[in-house]
Amino acid sequence: MNWDAIGATGEVLGSLVVLITLAYLAAQVRHARSLLKVSVQSMWLQSARDSWLNRIQSPELVDAILETDAILGEGFSLGHPLIQWLVDEVGLDRRKAYMICADQIASWQNWVTQIEHADVLAPDVRARLHASIRNAYGRGYAKRFWEFQRRANVEVNTIRYIEDVLARSN
Repeated sequence: MNWDAIGATGEVLGSLVVLITLAYLAAQVRHARSLLKVSVQSMWLQSARDSWLNRIQSPELVDAILETDAILGEGFSLGHPLIQWLVDEVGLDRRKAYMICADQIASWQNWVTQIEHADVLAPDVRARLHASIRNAYGRGYAKRFWEFQRRANVEVNTIRYIEDVLARSN
């Protein structure tokens, strides 16, 4: 074999290695972009959950929110139908209704995060997740919250997932 043939073979192999490397890097960039999207979404959901937990843990903040609403005449600043239901049908005062609703919204953010990653959970962990969903939304005011969330049609993937879990329990 002469040196020209060896050089040509080397160039062909080098070109193949460059193409393989480019394909690998494209896959890595796609994967990194996907991870970044999941990370940003999880961070946003965590932030929202923390905001609602802050309201539950700070009765003074809840009082200030409700007092401001009363002064401005704007009703409930949260505006979630669960609050009105808890006040009208259950007989709770606005403060307690607001705090229960804030707790449910914080829990909802938690469910959204867990369900987004349910496909990577071990089967026993996923079974516990499903049992927790059935327990959480199977009765009481949480069941009513679930009905309001389902009608609002927010976080469609989460709603479908929970509907499927609840349907399998019947």
